[in-house]
Amino acid sequence: LALEYDDYLFGAQTGASAVLATLAVAEKVNAGGPEFLCAQVLANEVAGRLGLATALAIPEPPLASFVHLAAGATLAASLLK
Repeated sequence: LALEYDDYLFGAQTGASAVLATLAVAEKVNAGGPEFLCAQVLANEVAGRLGLATALAIPEPPLASFVHLAAGATLAASLLK
C-alpha cells in the first residue's frame, strides 16, 4: 500500500526511492519497524517537497529524477545514523 500511495504523491513520484530503497537499506542494517517507517516518511517528505518546489521548472514528475537522489541521501542518513 505504501508503494502505491508514495508513487502518486503531489510533488513527485517518490515510491521508488522512499519505499523500495528504504526497505533495502533497512534490511541491510537490520533496522526495526520504527526505524524503517521513520526513514520512509523522511525520504518521502524530502523528495516530495523538493519535487513540489521545482514543479514550475520541471513540469513532469518523471523528469525530476533528482528527487530520488535527495530521498536516498535522507534515508541513508536516517538508517545509517
